[in-house]
Amino acid sequence: MSVTIRQYFCDPRGQNFVPMTPGMSYTFPNRDYIDGALELTVNWVPIFDKSMWDLIDVLWHYILGMLDRLESSDRVEGQFPDQPLKFVFERIRPGVLRVTSNPGPDRRTAVVDEEKFVDALRQAAAEFLRVMDEL
Repeated sequence: MSVTIRQYFCDPRGQNFVPMTPGMSYTFPNRDYIDGALELTVNWVPIFDKSMWDLIDVLWHYILGMLDRLESSDRVEGQFPDQPLKFVFERIRPGVLRVTSNPGPDRRTAVVDEEKFVDALRQAAAEFLRVMDEL
């Protein structure tokens, strides 16, 4: 089971994406609105991609809140900050999650080991915060 996360900053129109890396240099058009994208791929299924760009700092806040709620619930739902895109983390049996984005006809879903998924998200969130601290 694999979980891959890539992070990008982007311009306010979501057209130019810059990979987020430690030690990078980047100038935000407006530090109040940190536009960016996550590419979240779970077992070769693109759950999030660049077309879902949004306020990446707020998105991370939502995702981390979902991980906290997942400790006491079998199903948690979230939504992108400025888009009508929803996503769900659902425990289908102990230690196994179904991860879904865009519930509905354009649904993207994958099943993944819970520990690997949660660890990957937490590591990527920590990397995001490190990069932001450096900028």
